[in-house]
Order: sequence, then structure tokens, then C-alpha cells
Amino acid sequence: MSNPQDPLDKLIAQLEAGYITREEFEVLKADLISSKNQPDQSSRIAVGQNFREYFVESLIGEGGMGAVYKVRHRNNDILLAQGYRALKVIHSEFAKDSHFRRRFVSEAAKGISLNHPNVAKVYDLYDDADVLAILMEFVEGKELAEYENLSSEDVLNILKPLCEVLDFIHERGIIHRDIKPENIKMDAKRGPILLDFGIAKDVKMNQTQTAMSMGTPLYMAPEQLDAKNVTGAADQYALGIMTYSLLS
Repeated sequence: MSNPQDPLDKLIAQLEAGYITREEFEVLKADLISSKNQPDQSSRIAVGQNFREYFVESLIGEGGMGAVYKVRHRNNDILLAQGYRALKVIHSEFAKDSHFRRRFVSEAAKGISLNHPNVAKVYDLYDDADVLAILMEFVEGKELAEYENLSSEDVLNILKPLCEVLDFIHERGIIHRDIKPENIKMDAKRGPILLDFGIAKDVKMNQTQTAMSMGTPLYMAPEQLDAKNVTGAADQYALGIMTYSLLS
């Protein structure tokens, strides 16, 4: 994840990565300019302060759509029982846009519905005027992208559970659409953990706009670049590209 950026820089990054179209960029840019003097609602969440029943411990990282914080329950008994959590907060400039809000809420619904040892668990959704956020499992360990010089055996041991995860979500009508090393955490006991369903497409609900090309260009299948007829094969394609990068 990158360091915090200026809101306009975030929009430009979203445009260049294919997350939003030129038309959406212009609309969001106009909204940003018109609201730049208004207070940022996401400022209600800050390191060292309380959010609901949680204390915000630290900033884990910030990406194009939001920031992720490490939080702990303020009740020590509950903290001992459940451990730390991760709080993903959408940037206010995107929270004001109905499409991005639907996408974020959809991510929470998908995550809550999934129960698999190699998928990061989503516990709760906060959707109100003050903040738009989801409470997730805090996964210890490094991102897969941080590993170097992996052996063929190491890569195979990583791929097996990831293939099982893809079968699991595809059987439930969900396409992740952003399989990449940065979205996989390596847990010492559970192995690879798949994160971030922020641009996932629910085939049954069809909530993701098919007119928008979404994903990380390096790992995107040709049909995903065209934003048409995207199926589970796009995740398999991305996994293949990722495998090549891990072995090269």
C-alpha cells in the first residue's frame, strides 16, 4: 500500500489503474472541488482515538479507496478472546458517491457470507453519515509480495489452498477480480489468506457495473480489461500470472 496521498492524486491513480472511467473521474473531481472546504467525515477516525467500542491502535496502510487501521476492543476480556481486528475505512470523497458506497457495502456482505480458513473474515459493517467502514479479521504475517526467492515447492504449497479458495468462492457465485500477491497474507498456521473483496463481483446479485474495468492491470484477463463477460476464469488467469511472477 502507498503512503497517504492528496485526494486528487487518489482519483488520478484510480483512473490510471482502470478502477473508474474518464466520465466518473470528471464527476468525482467536480464533487471533490465543490466539497474541498467541507469537513472530512473520515477525520472522526484517527490513531490514538476511540471508534465505537474499539481503540484505533495504528494505521496499517492506505490505498486508492480507503485506509486500514489496526484496532482493539476496549474491553480487555473481549480483546483477549478475539485479538486485534482490522478496520477498513473508505475515503470520504468516494463514500459520497453512490456507486462506490454500493461497492463497499457489497464487499462487507460478501465477506460476512464467506467462511473459509483461507479467506479473511469480515465481522461487521458501519454504514452511516459519519463513516463507512467494515470490521475485518486482522491477519498476522507478511504479504505474499514481500517474499523473494521462493522454491517451486514453496509456490506449490501456496497455490494449492488458493486454488481451493477460488473454487469455494466461485461455487458461491463470487468472482474476486483482483488476485495478486498484495492481496494475500501469509499466516504461519493457516498459510495464504485471501484479502480484499472490494471490487468482487457477485454473479447472482450482479451488483458490480459491467461497464467498468476493475482490477490491477498486470493481473487482469483480456475480458476483464474490456469489462465484459467476466467469469471465474479471470481469477484463474490472475493466479497464473501471479504464479509466473513468483517463479521468475
